[in-house]
Amino acid sequence: MDNSLQIVNTNREMQEWSNKIQACRSSSLSVRAWCRENNVPISSLYYWQRKIFNRVSGNESQFAEIPVPVKSNFEAIARLTVNGIAVELLSGISATEIAEIIAGLKQC
Repeated sequence: MDNSLQIVNTNREMQEWSNKIQACRSSSLSVRAWCRENNVPISSLYYWQRKIFNRVSGNESQFAEIPVPVKSNFEAIARLTVNGIAVELLSGISATEIAEIIAGLKQC
């Protein structure tokens, strides 16, 4: 599915659920009673309430694209393992860079 279409559908769903949540909150009924009366699964109401809250508060999970570097002409000259984390050192790395990597790994 086209990504922009997914965004539109998600936004539409969020608006619909936002309206339902508002109607539930402004009614004099308990959440359980309102959901029963409006044929809305209580778990769905809480799911969308949490999802909308996370989006509004900026806590929504997001994915980040990580670019994969183009293969270089460098060769692995050593493999360094500190605290269970392994790093391959490539040819052309300086002693200063190696020291910085080791210091960073020791903090993990």
